[in-house]
Amino acid sequence: MFPKISVVMPVYNSSLYLKEAIDSVLVQTFKDFEFIIVDDGSTDNSFNIIKEYQDDRIRIYRFDHDYISSLNRGMRLALGKYIVRMDSDDKMLPYRLQMQYDYMESHKEIVICGSWVQAFGTDENIYKPAVEYSDIICNMITGNPICHPSVIMRADFLKSHFYNNGKEIYDQSHIYAEDYHLWYSVISQGGKISNMNEVLLMYRCSANQTSRKESDLSYKSALNTRLRYVKDVCKSMVTNDSKYIPLLKSLWDLLECNRINFDLLCGIIKVLYKNHLSHLKKHQLA
Repeated sequence: MFPKISVVMPVYNSSLYLKEAIDSVLVQTFKDFEFIIVDDGSTDNSFNIIKEYQDDRIRIYRFDHDYISSLNRGMRLALGKYIVRMDSDDKMLPYRLQMQYDYMESHKEIVICGSWVQAFGTDENIYKPAVEYSDIICNMITGNPICHPSVIMRADFLKSHFYNNGKEIYDQSHIYAEDYHLWYSVISQGGKISNMNEVLLMYRCSANQTSRKESDLSYKSALNTRLRYVKDVCKSMVTNDSKYIPLLKSLWDLLECNRINFDLLCGIIKVLYKNHLSHLKKHQLA
């Protein structure tokens, strides 16, 4: 029998916090899972720490250092109905897997579901991204609406829309923004994404944290995908309501002649899109 959940965790030089991350997975109240740990060519003591664990649920793999490639290999090795992402310096709350499994079982239309997260370390804020799909697709215009290591994904959708079409889950050309590109790919293929309004992950923040050092690279890497997404949004708006054509054309013209920057353009379009979706919803209910 295949496990209900596959937890996939890439590891690269994470010896300082790795044991905390692994232990938080192994003490989950939900027991029917496999734990795929992919060592991405670590040069510290990470691999030795992983090998110390004697738990039948753990499957260990080691590849040369190439984060996206190692992550994709781990995803392909997953046997579960759902795939849960985890980072090697974070901590799951004990009931995370149970709550996300129950949610996905009762929300068949959702392909990817994240959660609220509690930061710890140099930041102790609770981050509460939007929960509803309509809010998430609006927030996609201006930034990343889901915390990547908090997500659970529906494996059959990934197989039918990616693997069966010769694609990997994470696009190698979008390193540092591979998660945002995945959300875009799922949405553009008709999938829905959401967040649970529960804190299910402890997200570590530190001075030498990879995600902090590479935030600028992540922003730049996501720009092309954001541009495509915003254009898709505009196309959807004018298809449903031609009144947006002159306004949107004027906005893009202003961007072309450097009268406004891309972030300002996105902020304006986000407001327009939110109003547009609200109008469509009222019309459907009428």
